[in-house]
Amino acid sequence: MKHLFFNVLASAALFTACQTTPQRTLLQGEIMGVETDTLFVKYQSLVISDRPSNTDTIVMQNGKFSFVIPNDTFPTEVWLYAKPRGGNASIARGMQLFAIPGETVTLSGDFPFCTQKGHALHQAWNETQVLFRPYLQQMDSIGKHLTELQNQQAPREEVMALFNKQFRPVRERYREAKTQYVATHLDQSISLIFLYELGPDATRQYLHQLAPEVREGQLATLYQLLNERLERLQTKEEAKKLIEVGKPAPDFTLTDINGAPFSLSSLRGKYVVLDFWGSWCGWCIKGMPDMKKYYDKYRQHLEIVGIDCNDTEQKWKEAVKKYELPWLHVRNDEEKDVTLQYAVEGYPTKILIAPDGRIAKVVVGEDPAFYKYIDSLFK
Repeated sequence: MKHLFFNVLASAALFTACQTTPQRTLLQGEIMGVETDTLFVKYQSLVISDRPSNTDTIVMQNGKFSFVIPNDTFPTEVWLYAKPRGGNASIARGMQLFAIPGETVTLSGDFPFCTQKGHALHQAWNETQVLFRPYLQQMDSIGKHLTELQNQQAPREEVMALFNKQFRPVRERYREAKTQYVATHLDQSISLIFLYELGPDATRQYLHQLAPEVREGQLATLYQLLNERLERLQTKEEAKKLIEVGKPAPDFTLTDINGAPFSLSSLRGKYVVLDFWGSWCGWCIKGMPDMKKYYDKYRQHLEIVGIDCNDTEQKWKEAVKKYELPWLHVRNDEEKDVTLQYAVEGYPTKILIAPDGRIAKVVVGEDPAFYKYIDSLFK
């Protein structure tokens, strides 16, 4: 999952537009409350959606650390996770922050409730953190218990039961408190930061209610990013109404793995499986043996078109070669985003198209029922 259990938004600050000269960012601090001397760091440019994230490790000396984020021209989103004793990083305690190229961010205090010093908005975050501290402390306490259970190799069902019974309700109250803060502080830049964390429902409700000085001020880049996300979400919701069994499958043209244009309409008259996948998707890769088995079994009756998503061209081609995938392959294009056309919400997504060009079945995830359905077609 993209975010680990206990991400806590620490602070944010963005320029109105990207800087023209790349600058490095220094992250430093002296913190307490970390069981080991190790922090995991993950960072990614906020504005460039297809730029891959970077990961690294910070080794502290008596709680002190210094880490340089390489030169960039865009604001950077950063996650810090404390490696727990026992080494189980899957539910490591963590905090989230943003950094402006060229600035120095200094963290101090108890992790993950660190105060920070840097841009003026860091101080604004420190002040609002006091309001949310009770929820954060409860989540941190429950998180420690979950870590202990995992280190004791407790059954996954037991860990998830505790998460759902104790952690999830506190997290929901925390989100409600943060949403209420946004609703009553539409003239505060920090509210835009909180919308970034809260997600699409709160963003849709409050983004365009923010005061002009917030939308057009220091965080204008973040406002633009969230506005673009809402537009994509609306496009996907409209497309979802059209991606139903019995409706025509939208045609598209993408570049295939050999550099030639490929159009879905070229396969009219055959059964076609559109497989939305990526080399980064564990479930996609796990399902490839079954895909290959059924392709060999029914290749005279159907075609498979693998639509690679959210990969670099190199990783896409390497994965096709590594897993020896013999069917047609194209790569999604951000400007001709087929995932929007087909309202893709998860990976893998498989869409079976009948010879008449109409959608026959849609399956999200790796589901044996998909292959049983194919068997039923060619009995």
